[in-house]
Amino acid sequence: MMNIKIILSLSVASIAIKCGCVNGTDVVGRNVVRNDGSYQKTKMTAHEAAGSIVGESYRRGLQMEENTTATNTAAAVSIVIAPSVYVPDINATYIGKTVTSSEGVKVDAFLGIKFATQERFEASKVLLDPSDFEDDDSNGMFINATTYKPACAQPVSDGTATTEDCLYLDIYRPSNYSADEEPLPVMIWVYGGGFHSGASESFKPLKLVGNENVIVVVINYRLGVFGFVPTDTVNGTGGMNGIMDQLQAFKWIQERISSFGGDESIVTAFGESAGSMSICFLSVMESSKGLFRRAIMESRTCITDSTSTLSTVDGFKFLDKTLATLDCPSKPCDVNDLKSLTTEQLKNESLFLFPPVYDRNIFPVMPIELFKAGEIVPTDILIGANTYDSGIPYIPNASALDYNFSIVWDYTGINASEEIKNNVMTAYSPDLPMYNGSTFAAISQADGDINGLCFVRELAAIASTKMSGNVYTYLLGYLISGDPFVYSGYQNATRKETGFDDPNWTSHGLDIGFVFGGAADGTGPGMTGKPKEVSDEIIARWANFARSGNPQAPSSSSDPAAIWQPVVLDDSNSAKNNEASNVQFLYFSSDGVYMVEADESKREQCTTVLSTSQYFRSEPMSADPSSNTTEYAESTDERTTALPIGSDADANGIAENDTPSSGNVAELVISVRRAIVVTIVGVIFAW
Repeated sequence: MMNIKIILSLSVASIAIKCGCVNGTDVVGRNVVRNDGSYQKTKMTAHEAAGSIVGESYRRGLQMEENTTATNTAAAVSIVIAPSVYVPDINATYIGKTVTSSEGVKVDAFLGIKFATQERFEASKVLLDPSDFEDDDSNGMFINATTYKPACAQPVSDGTATTEDCLYLDIYRPSNYSADEEPLPVMIWVYGGGFHSGASESFKPLKLVGNENVIVVVINYRLGVFGFVPTDTVNGTGGMNGIMDQLQAFKWIQERISSFGGDESIVTAFGESAGSMSICFLSVMESSKGLFRRAIMESRTCITDSTSTLSTVDGFKFLDKTLATLDCPSKPCDVNDLKSLTTEQLKNESLFLFPPVYDRNIFPVMPIELFKAGEIVPTDILIGANTYDSGIPYIPNASALDYNFSIVWDYTGINASEEIKNNVMTAYSPDLPMYNGSTFAAISQADGDINGLCFVRELAAIASTKMSGNVYTYLLGYLISGDPFVYSGYQNATRKETGFDDPNWTSHGLDIGFVFGGAADGTGPGMTGKPKEVSDEIIARWANFARSGNPQAPSSSSDPAAIWQPVVLDDSNSAKNNEASNVQFLYFSSDGVYMVEADESKREQCTTVLSTSQYFRSEPMSADPSSNTTEYAESTDERTTALPIGSDADANGIAENDTPSSGNVAELVISVRRAIVVTIVGVIFAW
């Protein structure tokens, strides 16, 4: 069936097709032809006709009769082929465009759709009520959804436009979709970037949408100081505004996606790195209930120390350091002084990677306790990590660094005794056969396991005993080398400098290329050969999980080893006993895709890694979230009240006069952390 896709100039006031007037109202009669070739005469108001031409005929799967003519009663009509969607409750039509993937697959894109409003450092408000559009000149007309909006305000070096008015989303739908079909599964992508950088425009899921017949929505959210600045009262004051922006996007999608052909009851949240952390947060937020059914978390969780109360400490330290750079009328400076800055001034003053700062209005206890208590929103979870899930390989001039475990301690934020740190160094000794004497390989995997893999499996183990659905885990270990895969050159160059080689090496962020089928921003020729086969399988499995909760692929039917088995642990298996190490996972490796169990060395490593966490080396808190509130509140207050705004507290031990240098581990906290985020975000789009 063909769909009418006509875009009219936004100045159109009314349209008449073979127009007549009934009781003073413009009425349009038009002949339409259905799938079976039969004709139907319809009548509607002039605006409804415009909506019909532009949207309703598309939504109802009707094709205009070829000899039907259109005249504009108020202005000239500009007609080009384009997809469109009519949303009745706001009486408006979104006009999109059709884009084509590198493989020739056509996808309808509705870009730059506003989902919420926001004021600086305040919670955003979702745009759902028709009254929200009263002052919008598109009310009752057509909304141009053919161009991307600028990214959220963030430090950039290439002149890219950014703005604080950035709460927009992009919707991608198969071009051949018809309203005669069943509504499509919906996947919401939350990008990573250390909560510091990123943009929806950089992620175009053309292959996932076009090949797998799903709808994908990519959302923006406030970043850095704009999205996560804390204040001295902690609660309800902005430390998690970026996460709450994501929540508003999910609410908008739940209310509006059916107009675009999506099934609001089959929604899957997926993301990588900070995006995965975000989904982890959303998965145990009371206000997320009913907004998504399944979750895919790639590489990171929200249960590590670096995403616990330690992030609150970091947030206040970074705020203090930012305020210290200001020339305020009176000292000490406070958040109100930040409000007075222009967007450009504030984003340039923001030197640090502001993390989410826990808000007890949102989380009565830490997220890990909510997982343990079974307060989990999604019914199914797919979660995994990469073999060397570290950003260390991306450090600029990495060969100039003195590779040692000080990098790991600073980069991961471990707050443990010297004995525990020594245990980690033993568990990841370069002398182990797997590292072949390479300290670089050892610390890269230690960093990746501490930030990602071991806690990924731990979360899988916890959730599997508390959820009604299934939990699936994976490990990605596929090294891509050679042109045209530009970003692999970063890891290859570093590996060659250290004399280490592993065909199953995958650094942090490299999974994105497999999920998007090449460059995440849709540029480039796409994958070929074996990498394409791996990517096709990952895309198929992710989409099948979104559809049904069962992440199988065509290879599953022909190869029993490739059947993805869910995690199975009974409730008596305590996570403190490191049952996570016994979790089976699907391994995407250089020599195939198959189910495996952790070997003894990885079991020992993860046991040691878990001992670095304050939550896994102490007695577990009560499974009743309400009973933990006081302990959590005291823990958080102790960390934040010790850091008054405008104090001289340093940031992760960095004094005012510290100057980062190639051998200074403090570099990992400021310049290296930022460089890693920027480098990863840059190179993952160069596929």
